[in-house]
Formats: sequence, C-alpha cells, structure tokens
Amino acid sequence: MYHWDWMKNEHALAVAEWTYDAPLTHLNIQEDENALDHFLNPFNWRNRFAVFKEEALIGYVDFRLKSEAEAEVYLQLHPELLGQGEGIHLAREAMGISRKQYDLMLLIARPDPDFAPAVRLCEKLDGKRKTNQEKLYYEWTFTR
Repeated sequence: MYHWDWMKNEHALAVAEWTYDAPLTHLNIQEDENALDHFLNPFNWRNRFAVFKEEALIGYVDFRLKSEAEAEVYLQLHPELLGQGEGIHLAREAMGISRKQYDLMLLIARPDPDFAPAVRLCEKLDGKRKTNQEKLYYEWTFTR
C-alpha cells in the first residue's frame, strides 16, 4: 500500500508546489526563494525519500544524520491529506525507512508546536517527550 523511493526531481518539483493554510504557511516552499533553491538542489537529497500510497505522492521524509546511530527526522504530508489519518502512516513509514536504511539507535522528531496534530502523532507513536531550551521534541530508541 505504501512505498518509498529516493527523492527525484519530479518529486521535489511536485512538493514545492504544495500550499498550506495557517498555521502551516511556513511550509509553503515556493514563497521563500532560498528555501526553494535549497529544497530543489539534488545535493540536499542524500537522505530524503518520497513516500507514496499506491502511485500517489503523499509526502516526504528527510533524515538529518547526527551520527551513524542518530538522526532527526522531518516529515511533510501532502496538504490535502492533513486531518485524514495519513500522517501516522507516513510517520510509521519513516520509522521503517530509518531502520532499513540507517540502522539507527536514536530517532528524533521536532513537531511544530503550533500544529497540535503533529504533537499528538508523536505521542501516538510512543515517542519519549523531552524539552531542550524550552523546545519540544520526541525520541525513539532502537536496539541494533
């Protein structure tokens, strides 16, 4: 049902066109020239995956590796799918990718605190709630 592939130009161009309403307007990549240039640059795709449901691009997952055993994960779901329960599937797929591709021991997510569904998603996935300098984040630990 869900599958993933390395980010390709066609996927990045499609994601760059997605538009979000408040409070997520900061995700509108096309509105910030620097963010758009960074997002569309293939040199930045080393750890970025497009995620599909059947053949439709539903989101992407980006891993920011901190070490061989630790990464921060960033997820973005297609705006038309927000609030429909797809976020949990995308997050579970991200966890699967992290295990298959990187064999991580620690995965960290920093949900947008202004978007309550992202925080609830981390809690549903049994992330360990933490704060650092008043910023909320969640951790998942794995054994190798």
